[in-house]
Amino acid sequence: MNGAGELSILTSSAGWNALFGVADGTPALIMVPGVFLFFFFFVLFPLYFALGFTERKLAADLQARVGPNRTLGNGMFQGIADFLKLGVKATGKLDSSLNPVWFAVQNAILYSSFVFLPFGTALIFLDSEIGVFLPFICLAGFFLCSLFASEGSEELENEVMAHRQVFLWISAWIPAIVTVAVSIARAGSARWSVILSSQANGPFSWVAFSSPFGLIAFFVFLFSGLVALQLPPFHALDRDVRYQAGARLGLFGLNRFYMTVVWCLLSSALFLGGQAVREPANISFLSSFLQFLAGLTKASGLYILLRVVSRALPQLRQDQMTEFCWRVLTPVGVVCLIGELIWVYLFNGGAS
Repeated sequence: MNGAGELSILTSSAGWNALFGVADGTPALIMVPGVFLFFFFFVLFPLYFALGFTERKLAADLQARVGPNRTLGNGMFQGIADFLKLGVKATGKLDSSLNPVWFAVQNAILYSSFVFLPFGTALIFLDSEIGVFLPFICLAGFFLCSLFASEGSEELENEVMAHRQVFLWISAWIPAIVTVAVSIARAGSARWSVILSSQANGPFSWVAFSSPFGLIAFFVFLFSGLVALQLPPFHALDRDVRYQAGARLGLFGLNRFYMTVVWCLLSSALFLGGQAVREPANISFLSSFLQFLAGLTKASGLYILLRVVSRALPQLRQDQMTEFCWRVLTPVGVVCLIGELIWVYLFNGGAS
């Protein structure tokens, strides 16, 4: 839409058409279901087991433990075995907050974020002027569903814990959004294609390495994700998993993995250049595949780094997490944003 006062919502999905051999001009709405199913079963699932095995092996080596070794291939299939084991786990007590309707809505909101993810400059289904904020809206909706589903719970503890979780998510969301603005200030736009293209000239054009404020903002964003997603050492609240069983327990683990990979993918796109492949004049299968591979490789590397390093850190209480967000991450994020704006103005390193 190009009318005055309207948002310009475009698609940059020509790369998906090239990857799947579909004719140019095919509507994105027709492509989304098939591409998502392909991603879910042939990308997300293999990554879930492969990165899980790698993470556990590396963490075990750092802690002088054996690690997964109960299946063939020196434990290579341990993740699959654990997934099947947890899938048949039973519980004698179900919480009323696990309403099937809320469960379905929560998962629908979460995986709708796939449409807004920046896998490459030509691999974005919805490339809007506010596109950089849309994945965060989906993740926020997923978290808020937990709060709404817990209202009127039979156990007061569950409702109280849900409110505490939401407050913790808000505490982590604020520094995350502030640091996102650092990348927007550098690119001069909140459109994913513009942010990625502005970092396509090598590592020194990446936001994390283009100024000292970008590097600090990158770490603030990562730590905000650890708090928001309740990853170690910020995982004091275990309410979400206590009453899960069977297929829901398996999906809970997959959802947590997807959210972490999404956060790593966003970190890569915002601060590490996302896909580091120069945009060719003609979009082909090879160029699209290289973009997709580059983005996933960076996200996978960040995932392993986050998970392995976080396992070595001591667990924190919820009040310590909240204090860390408000007293450390948020002020540092604001300083980074102000510093980046001044840096861009003085050195003209970002958007004009």
